[in-house]
Amino acid sequence: MQPRRAPKLGRAERRILSWNRYWRHTKAPSAPLYAAGDPSVDFVESRIAASARQFGGSPRILDIGAGRGFLTGWIRRVLPRADVHTTDAADIAPLEHPEKHIRAPAERLPHASDSFNIIMSTFAMDYTQRELFAGEMRRVLKKGGTAVLLLHHPQSTLLKAMQIERQCILSELVYLRRFRKYTKTGSKADFDGAINALKPLRELKEISGRFGGGGPEETEAYMQMLATTKAAKEQPKPGGKEMEKKRIAGIGNAIREVASRGAHTRFLLRHRGAQLFASEAEMRQFFEKHGFAVLETTVIREGTDSHIRLGTGRAVGLGRKGDPRAYGIVLKK
Repeated sequence: MQPRRAPKLGRAERRILSWNRYWRHTKAPSAPLYAAGDPSVDFVESRIAASARQFGGSPRILDIGAGRGFLTGWIRRVLPRADVHTTDAADIAPLEHPEKHIRAPAERLPHASDSFNIIMSTFAMDYTQRELFAGEMRRVLKKGGTAVLLLHHPQSTLLKAMQIERQCILSELVYLRRFRKYTKTGSKADFDGAINALKPLRELKEISGRFGGGGPEETEAYMQMLATTKAAKEQPKPGGKEMEKKRIAGIGNAIREVASRGAHTRFLLRHRGAQLFASEAEMRQFFEKHGFAVLETTVIREGTDSHIRLGTGRAVGLGRKGDPRAYGIVLKK
């Protein structure tokens, strides 16, 4: 009797699974490149603060796609009288006030209609069915309420960062597979192959570490594992074969974990590429079609040259001052 195949996942289920993988592996407090002083974050903070004044400083706010709540934490500190709620489709709880968090997709919000004065969402809509996202956002927003959104720009530094993370994952898989082969064979050629795979991986890890991914210390750990395996090959000890089997099994688990992260970045890059607005005019037209008054649209730009100086001294450029970073938009119901 043939075993039953698992049902094929739909796009929404695959997206949620991908985000679960992301949050399981990332060290970042929120999405890549969020940090104090980030011009896109500054846009959200200033517009939320201005909107809150219309409601006497005590608005009811919903953050859609909040992640670990980097920005909502700031809002609670600056607007202590605001009633801030969060939601995210992924299996993740915010760092603060998990009792005000609901796990739910943005396309099917569980909140009552006309229940929030302000809605904020940073880089979440790009990964959803945006027509449904816009409809739900309008439904739960009170009349006269404000929505402040960040959306990906197709030429942004954020997109380049994800592409670098994808390269890092592919390089990591090459190393792990070569390491596993050396563990099995013990040949000098396979050892040299694993060493050579570590060279590009170290630089990529150093770059991705700046965005919340694994840093260069992970490469050092890989080097130590390789050296330990080499020593065990050269000076066998009792029980060595059993240890070798465990090491091979462990490498296999690591390969599966890294491949899972690779599937996430591949899915997001493909999905995001089909979703991005090509211009401010297209973005404005979309939201007006869905019943919003568009108060502001802007292309948020890099405030400085964006580059990373590696330990080797080499500088890797991500963007120049004035390059597009994100779209910012303010809407009113």
